Amino acid sequence: MEFLAHSWPFILGFIAEGEVALLFWLLQFSDAPGQWFLILTWAGTLSFLSFEFYYALGYHSHHILRRVLPRNWQQKIQPYQQKRSLFALVLFLRFLYGVRNPLAVWLGWRKYSPWRFLAGNLIGVILWLAALFTIFYFVRESAQSLLQEYRSLLLWVYLTLLAGFVLYHIFSRRG
Repeated sequence: MEFLAHSWPFILGFIAEGEVALLFWLLQFSDAPGQWFLILTWAGTLSFLSFEFYYALGYHSHHILRRVLPRNWQQKIQPYQQKRSLFALVLFLRFLYGVRNPLAVWLGWRKYSPWRFLAGNLIGVILWLAALFTIFYFVRESAQSLLQEYRSLLLWVYLTLLAGFVLYHIFSRRG
C-alpha cells in the first residue's frame, strides 16, 4: 500500500505523458529494486490498455473519423497498406513519440485485424519497457545526480524569473 501512496503522482504523470514520468517513477524507487517489477507492471498495463483504447476508438468511430481526416488521406498512406509493414508499425508504434496515438486510431479506423493489433501491442509493450528499463538501469546513478542538479538549476531559474517579475512591476509603477 505504501508503494501506491508514493506512486499515484507518477501513475497520473505516466497516463498524461509516458516515458518521462516512467523514468522519474523509476528514479524515485531507484534504491528499491523490489518495486521495479511493480512499476513496470503498472506502466505496461496502462500503456497496453491506452493503445487498445485508441485502437477501439478508431475501430468503432469510422464515420466520425471520415469527417475529420482530409479527403486525400488514403492516397498518402497507400504504400503502407500491406499487412506485414502494418504489423511492424504496430510492433514499434510505441517508439514513435508524438504520432503513436493517432496511428493507433488510424489502424482501428482502417479495420486492421484486432488480434494482430493485440499481439503487436503486447509485444511492443514488452520491447518498449525493456528498452526504457535498460536505459534507466545503466544511467540511474548519473541520473540521480543530474536530477539533483536539474532541481537546483530549476529553482534558480524560477527565483530569477520571480525576482525579474517583481522588479519589473516595481519599476513600471514608478515610470
